[in-house]
Amino acid sequence: SLSVGSRPIFLLFVFCVVIFFKKSENYSLLKKVEIIVGVFFFSSLFYLPVWFLNSLDLNWLTSARPLNQGLFGLIARFLYKSWFSLGLFVTPICVYLFFKYRNQLRNVENFAFIISVILVNFAIFLYIPAERSYLQLGLIFISLLLSYIGSRFIALIISLNILSWIFIVQPLEFKMRHSDKCSYIEALDATINPRVTPGEYFIFMDGQEKAICFSDTITDKTEELLKGDRLI
Repeated sequence: SLSVGSRPIFLLFVFCVVIFFKKSENYSLLKKVEIIVGVFFFSSLFYLPVWFLNSLDLNWLTSARPLNQGLFGLIARFLYKSWFSLGLFVTPICVYLFFKYRNQLRNVENFAFIISVILVNFAIFLYIPAERSYLQLGLIFISLLLSYIGSRFIALIISLNILSWIFIVQPLEFKMRHSDKCSYIEALDATINPRVTPGEYFIFMDGQEKAICFSDTITDKTEELLKGDRLI
C-alpha cells in the first residue's frame, strides 16, 4: 500500500506478487482476491485528498507521456532509454546469457515471479518512456536473475557500468528542438555517429547547472540554489 501510495501504477507489481510469488503456504483464489482488494483499498486512502480537491473527478490520474511523435516516438524512446539504462555493452551480454542459460534459469525458485516483474516494469516504461529511473525495479530483478548464473558475470556487468560513469560510447547524435538548457528535451531526429562522450557522473554534475531554471519557483532560496548550497 505504501509503494502504491507513492505511484499508482505500482499496483501492477502487487498483482505479480499475489499471482506468481510462491510461498510455503498456498493461498486460495479467494484469499488472493482479498489481498488485492485490501491493498487497493488502503492504497486509495493516500489519494483521497487530491480526489476530493478535484471534485471526485479522476482527471488528475495522468502521466506526461511523450505522444507528440506518435507510436514510433514512444517505441524509439523505449528502445534507446532501455538500452542505455541496462548498459550499452551490458545489454547484448544479458541477452546472450539469458538464452545460453535459459534452462538453468527456469529452475530458479520464483522464476515466473521474477520474469513477471521485469516484463511488467518494461511494459510500464513502454507506456511512459520518460525518466530512466522508472526501470529501477526491473534492472534490480535482472541482476538478481543473472546472479544465479555466476558471480563472474555480475562482476563483469558491474565493471562495465562503473566505466559508464566515466565515459559513454554514444552511437547516435540527436537533433534537438531547443538548445536552451532550461527548455524541455525533445529529440527531432537521430543520425548514426559513434563517439566517446563524458559518462553518467559528468552528466549528473552538468545537470546542476540547470538550477537557475528553477530559481523563480523558490525566490527566497535563489542565492543558495545557484551556489549549490544545501537548501534548508
